[in-house]
Amino acid sequence: MKRRKVLRGVTHMNLMDLERQQQTEEEEEEIEEEERAHNTNSDELLVTESPTGSHGFTSMRRAIDQDSLDQLMMTVVRGFSVLVGLVWDIAFFSAENVIIAPGAVSGPGLCKFIGLKLTEHPVAAKCVLCVLLVACVLPGWRKHVVPYSRRSWRDHFQDIKMEEQRNHEYS
Repeated sequence: MKRRKVLRGVTHMNLMDLERQQQTEEEEEEIEEEERAHNTNSDELLVTESPTGSHGFTSMRRAIDQDSLDQLMMTVVRGFSVLVGLVWDIAFFSAENVIIAPGAVSGPGLCKFIGLKLTEHPVAAKCVLCVLLVACVLPGWRKHVVPYSRRSWRDHFQDIKMEEQRNHEYS
């Protein structure tokens, strides 16, 4: 929540200014390293800092420098992802045992025959169940999750800004 307040005054132009400043800082560092390699006295080097620009630019810089908050959030997210993964694992194991449990099989002729064979061979039944689950989940994952995970941070930033604009329009 605090990061959103910090990013409130940031525009796309501020983002471009930040990239330019980072590029010039990297170029200056490369020049310094080259001069040090040529035995230049480090006291003679002049390091000029580019101007920080508008208020939005300084807000952007402050938001990016919140590494400790990012690390904290990543730790919390990883912890919850492990917890959710364990819960899903137990749920699928229980459902698998119910589906594959031996017993009476009902249905039309071919389904009944396949059901009887799969209850006789639980490993084969688990493999068939695995293939069916992957066949159901993989296309949706590939269509909805993968494209968003491959986007750059700029695209996510633009989504945040558009959401904030929509929230301001409705309020």
